[in-house]
Amino acid sequence: MNLSEEIILKLLHKKTDRPMKFSELAKLFSIPDVQRREFRSYMKRMAADGSLVKIRGGRYGLPDEMNLVSGILQGHPDGYGFLVVEGHDDDIYIPGKKMGTAMHLDRVMARIEGQKKGFARQEGRIIRILERNTTSLTGTFEPLGRNGWVIPLEPKYSDDVFVAEKDKMDAKPRQVVCVDITEYPAKNHPPVGKVTEILGFSNDPDVELRSIFHKHDVRQVFPEKTMREVKRISNKISPQERELRRDLTQEMIFTIDGESAKDFDDAVSLDKTGKGYRLGVHIADVSHYVTEGSAIFNEALERATSIYYPDGVIPMLPFELSNEICSLKPGVERLTLSIYIDYDSKGEPLTHEVFTSIIKSQHRFTYQQVAGLLESGDKKGKFK
Repeated sequence: MNLSEEIILKLLHKKTDRPMKFSELAKLFSIPDVQRREFRSYMKRMAADGSLVKIRGGRYGLPDEMNLVSGILQGHPDGYGFLVVEGHDDDIYIPGKKMGTAMHLDRVMARIEGQKKGFARQEGRIIRILERNTTSLTGTFEPLGRNGWVIPLEPKYSDDVFVAEKDKMDAKPRQVVCVDITEYPAKNHPPVGKVTEILGFSNDPDVELRSIFHKHDVRQVFPEKTMREVKRISNKISPQERELRRDLTQEMIFTIDGESAKDFDDAVSLDKTGKGYRLGVHIADVSHYVTEGSAIFNEALERATSIYYPDGVIPMLPFELSNEICSLKPGVERLTLSIYIDYDSKGEPLTHEVFTSIIKSQHRFTYQQVAGLLESGDKKGKFK
């Protein structure tokens, strides 16, 4: 018998009308003895992720048949919450006294207990925490004798985190700290944590910025493995690579970027032809250096994008790549992917060609310079 979560759910919907023990289900579904262990593993895993419910007496049942739902909890500063359930149009309201020990962002199971008169949302009670999704927090440290508390900066976490003296890293009052959760809240027991980093005092704008990065789990430092790969990358172009690419180093190719730009990942060229114009677009060939499956590739995949903020950037790739080897700076040879598009005199595209190339940017223009050139009609394009 081929077992899968989908097949087991279909069997439960079709053949059961009440919660049943594992042995009863195995017999009802005609599970062979050699597959009992596999079947039990599926049942445990499905109960853990909320697609099944295990109740007293070791009985398994379907959540929807017991008026149960699972989803992600969104906390509120006043202590109550809302359960976001996939497939439900409206969130389920969870009163503070029915939150149990759940925290903001936990994946939980709740029992729907009706709908109060005059309220649009259904009301529920959390009966089980399926997965804790908060492993660390940023917050303001406040002393309590020799110990202390961390008050989360994210107000949706309604519980402060207790920190013992040995775990506070000499944090001072009103300092913003990062704290790892070592014990989750229990009945009459707050969450317990350990300070792992002191960001600084709460009235410092730089500290506020760093705390935002921590809050959103922004990766600010590149792992050692990634940097070791970066150090092995040569900025010299090998003779073999030159033979595989078209040499455009003598062409009038240039970049156009903002005044404060530090990395230049694309360049352009424009030439007159007998039929009209040829536009060239030349993109830094990052894929030559960042190969699939490498540590650099995996780190970039985790980051997904560069994050720009006032006076700084957290790059997707190490600066040695983004600002150097893969940056199309003027006067240096760079590996690129190019496309030439031919247009007629009316600007209609005729043909195009894509190829790998080597370029040497002849000039770095800014948007302001190009706008001035176009407005003045300066055909020579002289810039100081």
